[in-house]
Amino acid sequence: MKYLTCFLAMFLVCTSARCVNQETPVDPVSRVVQRYGVPRENVLAIAEELGVDPSDIGSFGNYYFPYNYYEYLFTEFEQEYGRPPKRSEIEQLVRGYVAKCNDGLYRIHYVYYSTETHPGFGEIAMVLTVHFQLPPPNQDPPADPVFFHLQPIELWDRSVNPPDSIYWDECIQEYAREK
Repeated sequence: MKYLTCFLAMFLVCTSARCVNQETPVDPVSRVVQRYGVPRENVLAIAEELGVDPSDIGSFGNYYFPYNYYEYLFTEFEQEYGRPPKRSEIEQLVRGYVAKCNDGLYRIHYVYYSTETHPGFGEIAMVLTVHFQLPPPNQDPPADPVFFHLQPIELWDRSVNPPDSIYWDECIQEYAREK
């Protein structure tokens, strides 16, 4: 019995992700394809729309494209202009999404790659949430909030997207109706 327990423990350890030689995509496009289950062409089409060379997709940071690209772009904007971009400016910069959901004045959700909002055996959407805050009182126009931070929302995470949630589905349907 002692040997059987030892054998089972070794078997479990050696078949874990650390011991099994799994193919790990090395190029950033393949990382996105694997993570979100979307065709490579979808990733390349977004890169083209944003004017990003596919070989540069991974050069903007460690997270998945286009989150890493927008994080870089908004930081560059702030360095160049000495202030964070306004909501109206961000809405002009962000492109390539399949749906856009306005969640009040202080949040916009941009949905990328897919309209599938619940994890399964296929693709799942990438959601980028742009958070805004009130601008300093001396900026014009005061009603145009400024960029606060960018947040990726992982829809496969049941803590943010429970199986019975319809929030993201309604968001995408509303965008389709408005379009």
